[in-house]
Amino acid sequence: MPIEFNDLNRAPPVILNVFDTDEDLLDSTDDFIGRATIFLNKVDVLSNDDTIPYPRWYPVKKDITEPYDEKTGAKVLCSFSITESDFVFKVPSENLELNNPFEYAPGVLYPMPNLMKRTFKCDIMVLGLRNLLSSGLLPIRKAYVKFGVKSLLPPEQSKAIDDIQTLPSDGGPNPNINTTLQFEVVIPSDPTFCPMMTCDVYD
Repeated sequence: MPIEFNDLNRAPPVILNVFDTDEDLLDSTDDFIGRATIFLNKVDVLSNDDTIPYPRWYPVKKDITEPYDEKTGAKVLCSFSITESDFVFKVPSENLELNNPFEYAPGVLYPMPNLMKRTFKCDIMVLGLRNLLSSGLLPIRKAYVKFGVKSLLPPEQSKAIDDIQTLPSDGGPNPNINTTLQFEVVIPSDPTFCPMMTCDVYD
């Protein structure tokens, strides 16, 4: 997008608004999730040629004044290339859009060799749960843990697999489970691009 400024320190920020699309008959309005305000003079890596910079995670908040938790806060992964208005990329911008961020686009100079995917064998040892609180009137009786393996894969691939879980365990709010779960998953070897796996506890 064309923007005008003489000094990078005076460049206007890039504002990314994140929404959730609802197609339900009862609620068809898009939900505002949060906003990332990115000041270009504070971006770690900028590029002024055909090289796409290594991307970084930037915080997404509903209110720019609210405190941000690095461990649990929402983030958006992006990189920026700033060039003179008459610069001509070797690859047209319409070809830079990647449907799958884990793959290379033809002709794009990626300085990210670790984007290549590898198959990893994952072993999860679930020893137990402690101090569980009931969400209803009945006490905790048979708690178990479900791991969202589907969340590690793109939507079109996740349909072919199932999430994994431990067996329900007697023992109240402090059960000992002592179970090892195993699965294989194809993910990028670079931690920057690795997806997060959800873990839920049920009774």
